[in-house]
Amino acid sequence: MEKKKIKILWIGNSLTERNCLPEVFAKVAMSLGYEVEWVMVAPDGCTLIYHWHSRETISAIEANEWDIVVLQEQGGDPAMPYGYVADYVIPYASRLIGKIRQKSPNAQIVLFETWPGKNSFCLTRQWIRQTYEVVARQNPGAVIASVGTAWHLIREEHCEIELYQKDGVHPTLAGTIEAAYVFCATIFGQVAGAKLPWTDSAHDKILREIAHKVVLGR
Repeated sequence: MEKKKIKILWIGNSLTERNCLPEVFAKVAMSLGYEVEWVMVAPDGCTLIYHWHSRETISAIEANEWDIVVLQEQGGDPAMPYGYVADYVIPYASRLIGKIRQKSPNAQIVLFETWPGKNSFCLTRQWIRQTYEVVARQNPGAVIASVGTAWHLIREEHCEIELYQKDGVHPTLAGTIEAAYVFCATIFGQVAGAKLPWTDSAHDKILREIAHKVVLGR
């Protein structure tokens, strides 16, 4: 059976780049019958303001007619005081979405809801979520990949699974796999049956189930 082909552009920073989330996502998608061509623009620490002014990012947006474009803001910025978010996060997300839609009017825009730092998780998680919800409301058709929400559920129910590297910011491989599963559930509407042969089978089943529950609600 011929695989369905999709082209994805990932715009973010090291939270996307670490463990190469686009490649992990592509492997999960392949197990579900999709062939993914992807490009990533994700320098360390970059914000959406940086990407708006980046020749590399704008060139990547204009280089192809993308099926899906993922936008990821710098990890803590969506949880900053609202004045900062209103001036420097939401408008630049919207500008980038507008630029994407000029070149790829049918592209699905996916907002990568990330996670806060390990030591501030309970304090800032909901603020990050709310910022992405505002961006989605202001840009009809954009959807949120609720990775941070899935991480919260794993931390609540399965603390034996370590999602953070020692720096308390970047994801372990398990954290990246969970992100990939959430993206698959968000984009394809399915994650059951996804296979990554090099993962721990017991933990992998939990990660798939959490992604399914958070995104598909059952």
